Amino acid sequence: MDDFNLGELFIVGFHGTKLDNRIHDYFSEFLWGGLILFSRNITDFNNWKNLTQSMQIIRREQNKPPYFIALDEEGGTVSRMPDDSFTLPGARSLSETHNLNLIFEAGKTTGNILKFYGCNLNFAPVLDINVNPLNPGIGIRSFGTTKEDAASYGLKFMDGLNSADILSCAKHFPGKGDITKDSHKTSAVCHTQKEQIFSVHLYPFRQAVSKNIPFIMTSHATYPAVDDKPATVSKIFLTDILRNSMGFNGLIISDDLEMGAMSSWHANIGETAYKAIMAGCDILLVCHSEEKQKEAYSYLLEKLNHDKKLYSRCVQSYNRIIRMKKLLSTGFSKNFNLSRIPELSKKIAGKSVKIIRDKTKKMPLNKSFYNKKILLAGSKFRSDIEVEMIRRTPYGIIDLYKKLQKKFQNIHIIEWGLNPEIFSSDFGSYDLIFLCTNNACIYDGQKKLINSILDKYAKKIILIAIKNPEDIDYFTQAQTAIAVYGYNKSNITALEQILTG
Repeated sequence: MDDFNLGELFIVGFHGTKLDNRIHDYFSEFLWGGLILFSRNITDFNNWKNLTQSMQIIRREQNKPPYFIALDEEGGTVSRMPDDSFTLPGARSLSETHNLNLIFEAGKTTGNILKFYGCNLNFAPVLDINVNPLNPGIGIRSFGTTKEDAASYGLKFMDGLNSADILSCAKHFPGKGDITKDSHKTSAVCHTQKEQIFSVHLYPFRQAVSKNIPFIMTSHATYPAVDDKPATVSKIFLTDILRNSMGFNGLIISDDLEMGAMSSWHANIGETAYKAIMAGCDILLVCHSEEKQKEAYSYLLEKLNHDKKLYSRCVQSYNRIIRMKKLLSTGFSKNFNLSRIPELSKKIAGKSVKIIRDKTKKMPLNKSFYNKKILLAGSKFRSDIEVEMIRRTPYGIIDLYKKLQKKFQNIHIIEWGLNPEIFSSDFGSYDLIFLCTNNACIYDGQKKLINSILDKYAKKIILIAIKNPEDIDYFTQAQTAIAVYGYNKSNITALEQILTG
């Protein structure tokens, strides 16, 4: 095929906030098919729009189809918004509203934001089912712990994106809700039995395929019950199951090939890229290093000279990509008002943040507590697995403390890390303790410390699960417990309103 070019099979990331000569030359030389934006690229909303507009000019200069301009805007803990005030609550918070209309509105609003600022592809929804509370990489990014919730709520969010003319992408096929290691950092193995993979974890993806979702992203986890290779490089998963059995006609994109799960599986990113293409991937995602991007490209380009099977696969993927791009909307939506977002966030958080347990009928707190000695204590709200949070300052425990100071005249704060040592403190001197957990089930130090406090002072404590609500099930001594489902501004504001009555 005369007009075939290998760069079309890549979506790459870069470092920079504007189109300078170096980035222009780099994208012109390799004819990359798309770019992914992170917080490192978006300093403010004006910068975001200027960047996407200028990048698409390159494609017009090349007389090529437009770029896929993608980002991860799941909401909640995974967001590229330059100001956290405009980050909508995440998947689990949405699902806890049990309101399909509200979830659709969240998807549509997210799509409208992306469209307005020049993006056309969102790597969402997450269709992983969070069946394992020890999972460090999914948690509240999932729409639920059952296949029905993940499918119903996740696909309603997809419908909202699609209604805004944004391409959606289901991830991470075939589902990584039952792994206990984070694939960003290291190899991850899913020990789920074959029957469970097919009947449970594939279920949301089947539903997505039936609704013609345009993109599906692969999981880097390994599923030994089906194949001994990571799903990203598994022909069984991508071609036999996803393409042939499930009938998916859209684009299969790898998760970032620079992740620890893939580099620990094979040190040569070129070989990994080759195996991913041969397994069935249409697009390779390489998010961070230009050196790695060039390495993968050069390896495939050299191999194309003598590998007819690779050439055939690349042309097949190229044709799929061009067909999709012919349907791609590249115009910017008009008259989008950012001020609508905080109100929608408030509405979602108000319906999701809730009291889960209140055995002693402590809630709502009466005004007598306003003058009593109060302690706010717990782990930092951020986690170690979050990627590319540059320039964003999400809410933390100190922000909750500042909000609570407005009502509680004598409130103190103690913050610890995600995996703290047990320490002694005069917790008994407080009349009431707000005790925050952050995925405590995963961290032994956090579990031990919280248990040691609960064992002595359970009646004084309101347990607050900032992220995974499964923490509440673990700490059965807590007589009053609240689930927050995330720490963006709207969720923390809703929590503050519950705590202050």
